[in-house]
Amino acid sequence: MQAHLGWAHFLNQKIAEREYGTAAEQNLRAALATDPSNVYANAMLGNWLLQTDGSLTEAIQHFDVAVASGKARPLVRTFELGGLIDLDQKGARAKLIRVANDMRKSNEPLDADERRRIRVTCFDPIIAGHGEMEECLTALPSDEAWATYLWLNNNPAGGDDRPQVGEFVYADLLELNGKRQESLAKYQALQKELKSQPGSLKERVDAAVTRLSRSTSG
Repeated sequence: MQAHLGWAHFLNQKIAEREYGTAAEQNLRAALATDPSNVYANAMLGNWLLQTDGSLTEAIQHFDVAVASGKARPLVRTFELGGLIDLDQKGARAKLIRVANDMRKSNEPLDADERRRIRVTCFDPIIAGHGEMEECLTALPSDEAWATYLWLNNNPAGGDDRPQVGEFVYADLLELNGKRQESLAKYQALQKELKSQPGSLKERVDAAVTRLSRSTSG
């Protein structure tokens, strides 16, 4: 009851804009003081922290407890993904892709829009910079990172219709795993493919070819 009351205060503050203050947090933390493993309080407080610029580390801890409880998994994932997707904070993308990977391996459902949003946030080279993609691709073992990308792209409502993006992701993954010559060859092949298609993706490919050419020649 305390957890749901806290969430009601949060909605009243965030959505209805009818109240201010810390009532939501106080109720959620009171619920956890009564039962530290309460799935609702952990999931709701985790989301509250992400929505209010709170501690990412603490939010992740609460979500991990909620997931470990084995209860109300769809609700937990809704709060977890809702807080992490589009969160522009170091470490958020790494956690986001690990959540997606866990959902893939557990055969948990993920709707088409969420698949697209996670894929764009973590793997679209036009949206995610080099450092942001690196955070996602190194958050998992390379085989799992690639499998998760393919899973996110296997969208019943239509995956990414740009095969060059998948080629870029794979080349980037090779580079991050120290396979620079293989990565350079992939980038160069993609560079030829995009020669007559100017745009942000071509610029990212050109930059990767320049970067790897220098490192491999040295």
